[in-house]
Amino acid sequence: MPLKVGFASEDITPSLPVTTSGFISRCNKPVDATRDPLHLRCMVFEYNRQKVILLVYDLLGLGNEIHSLIQDTLDETEDIDIPRTHRILGCTHTHSAPSTVELLGCGIPDKSYWQQLCNITRDTCLKAMKNTKSVTISRCEVPMDGLAYDRTYSQSRTIATLGEMPRNASSSVPDKMYLIKFDDKENNPLAGIIHWAAHPVLSGGDRISADYPGELCKKLGEKFNMPFLFLQGAAGNLNPPLVPGSDDSITNYDTEILNRAESSFWTEPEECKSFGFAESMVPLDYMELFSQGDLRQLSRDYQKAASNKSPDSQIQQEISKVLNTETDDETQQTIIAHTCEALSNWAANWAVKPQAIFYEPCEVNVKALNLGGMIWYFIAAEPYFEIQEKLQKSFPGNKVHVIGFSSPLKGYIPVFDEDRTDGYEIEYAFRFYNHPAPFAENSNEKMLKSLINLTSQIT
Repeated sequence: MPLKVGFASEDITPSLPVTTSGFISRCNKPVDATRDPLHLRCMVFEYNRQKVILLVYDLLGLGNEIHSLIQDTLDETEDIDIPRTHRILGCTHTHSAPSTVELLGCGIPDKSYWQQLCNITRDTCLKAMKNTKSVTISRCEVPMDGLAYDRTYSQSRTIATLGEMPRNASSSVPDKMYLIKFDDKENNPLAGIIHWAAHPVLSGGDRISADYPGELCKKLGEKFNMPFLFLQGAAGNLNPPLVPGSDDSITNYDTEILNRAESSFWTEPEECKSFGFAESMVPLDYMELFSQGDLRQLSRDYQKAASNKSPDSQIQQEISKVLNTETDDETQQTIIAHTCEALSNWAANWAVKPQAIFYEPCEVNVKALNLGGMIWYFIAAEPYFEIQEKLQKSFPGNKVHVIGFSSPLKGYIPVFDEDRTDGYEIEYAFRFYNHPAPFAENSNEKMLKSLINLTSQIT
């Protein structure tokens, strides 16, 4: 039985002004300009009476609340017969889009925009489901050496090592971008998938932008005469090695990728001969870091620093590390005050909760899709690239693709080793994601085992 694929996309660019999510240094200041539009892209797969729907938003991530709102909307739509267990909701992770996930101090949710997203999602799913066609699959590997680096091995262990190459040249980074093409029976291109891993942080967050994934979808679409959908890989520790904040950064990055794609070749079209889908929840424990007394003191310290806008040396050092900035001018002091306010709220929130809650695991959703022998994993978190390499070694007979930033997004799953014991991803990110502590050191291995078990269900 042939694989059928349907595709549809819709504009989800918000009305202005609106706050953006991803950079706390924005201090929730609304943006009033758009560099390029945001999109929702939808792909439907149907094989032997099995159906899976894939939704990718040009957003940072979808949190618990909006994830449930979207799923409820689809549940209530009579003509959508794909159950929520077989719906994959994910994001490209652009840092220049409205707030749709809880990230303290990083954007103010606009519930009217959320409702628009629900309605647009419903309509886009219906369009994709009505446009399915029998397809063949072709693949292309694009060399990407030097176009991503592991920021957790950079010289300064901070949040914003955006242009700094790693001190550890042997750190794990992707060296290929993968393109998937679906052609109809007349060999006309129907739609494609881009899989690459690097944080979309080139736009700087001062305007609405889909960052490099949006422009890359457009440019590759023009080149190959078909729409593309971008799947953000295991990019929790990966950045593009360019300085952010200008149009040239995005354009130059995508132009370099396009030039490399020019010399890459597509495989011959093949029929899809295997298909399967499975999901599970992975309970991740927290590290033991803070008592309620510690949290109360932290809240007071941060609040004092926020009120005075002149942090003491310890707080100053900590916030400077988070922001990768100096504290010698009024603008930076305002950013530090805003950051301290967010961290004070985080500590105060957890200080009044029963200590027993700290020991309840966080459930992270994972899904696995077998698409013609390619295994696609979707993790509702920010995984490191190492998990992609380990899964590929576990299944050498299959091409493995690890996709991060599906929903509801839960935060970073850091990898601990002798060179990575601190830094933003371990010490600070959990606070902005409003967790009581980082995930435990065994979390990456626990996630790996769960994905291996899922694979056995679909191959």
